Amino acid sequence: MILLLGGTSDALRLANRLYSAGYEVMLSTLTSWPQAEVIDPGVHTRYGRLDESTLSKLIHRQNIRLIVDATHPYAARAQQTALYSCLDAKIPYLRCERPESIRDKNAVDWADSHIQAAFRMLHIGKPTLLTIGSRNLSPYVQAASSGKIPLFARILDRQEPITTAVDAGIPATHLITCRPPCSFTENLSHIDAHHIEVLVTKDSGPEGGMDEKLAAAKERNLKIIVIKRPARPDAPTCRSSEILPAVHILMSGDHN
Repeated sequence: MILLLGGTSDALRLANRLYSAGYEVMLSTLTSWPQAEVIDPGVHTRYGRLDESTLSKLIHRQNIRLIVDATHPYAARAQQTALYSCLDAKIPYLRCERPESIRDKNAVDWADSHIQAAFRMLHIGKPTLLTIGSRNLSPYVQAASSGKIPLFARILDRQEPITTAVDAGIPATHLITCRPPCSFTENLSHIDAHHIEVLVTKDSGPEGGMDEKLAAAKERNLKIIVIKRPARPDAPTCRSSEILPAVHILMSGDHN
């Protein structure tokens, strides 16, 4: 069986493609909400966090022969956990990486960390929209409070990230909840509704709606701060379009 780690819509499509090609597939996601939308009923599913211990047990219990890691480009810890577990179990690991959307590296202001991005936001001092998820909001909240900067965060429309954002100091009235990816028109609407002049984001790639986000930000002449992607694992890597030949090679014709 192949274990596919993901959760976004592109990971669900990858699971379907592998199943259609004749592989037995288990899709592991952090939450269960996206699966009913597109998942083939023949694909096994499980959800919940995986640490090294639970992943190791899953590998042995389900006779996993290959892990395809299609987690978010910024999920560095999940990627490391998957790679180490594969090394321990002596099975192949394949990283399926989203392409980047930002081709002109001089078109945005790059930040090595959230703390650095928060300092740059503070220096600009204008109404800011965060599209970085809900887990790293504290540096921005502190900087916004220091500089009296109107701060808004766009997060997943689920109770857990909403609670996390509010606990970090973002008022509920300053949260924009949605199910990504957002369209160009939706991005413009969020920018205009809150008079946004600065966007802090991650390059989640075309599948993550980054192209539409950048287009809207450029349309409104926003300052754009982008958190750099973490280093990818030193392991076999492919694009989604290359997934089937890559899996065929690593599985060596074994579809069990």
